[in-house]
Amino acid sequence: LPKLPESIAPLLEMAQNLWYSWNWDIVRLFIRLDPEVWEECSQNPVEMLSRLPQQRLEQAAQDEGFLASMDRVYTKFKGYLSSKKWFNEHHSDIADKSVAYFSVEYGLDTGLPVYSGGLGVLSGDTLKAASDLGLPVVAVGLLYRYGYFRQFLSSDGWQQEKYEENDWYHMPVEPVK
Repeated sequence: LPKLPESIAPLLEMAQNLWYSWNWDIVRLFIRLDPEVWEECSQNPVEMLSRLPQQRLEQAAQDEGFLASMDRVYTKFKGYLSSKKWFNEHHSDIADKSVAYFSVEYGLDTGLPVYSGGLGVLSGDTLKAASDLGLPVVAVGLLYRYGYFRQFLSSDGWQQEKYEENDWYHMPVEPVK
């Protein structure tokens, strides 16, 4: 894990919550830190924070403009987590129940490569909507060591595949306890 200065510690909390995957304000914060590293890390904020030089983290911790933007986004993030959502307002009598949502892939974000296409994107979008509505959903899926391959074209136009080992220590996931 990165050694974040205390003033920018909320970045790690936001990076480890998949809300970043559908919130452009959080993404802009990470791009602002270093757009090249953001892309090199496949837009994975946890990995990005671990790869940034300590000097860059210290600079961000002293940048009043960056800190003001981060505080605004963090306030919005905390508000999102604590707000009453549609489900609680309309179904508070069963708010203590949970629904298990099983899928072999969840296309939440490129920084969490556990999907290959349409089914994964649909599952990911369903989870994002469930979160916005406050539905008590628990997603159950699989984490593959090598996940799905990334496609690219060779110089002569043939599709090529690249299997990359997933580094779960630098992705926005946690073991279930």
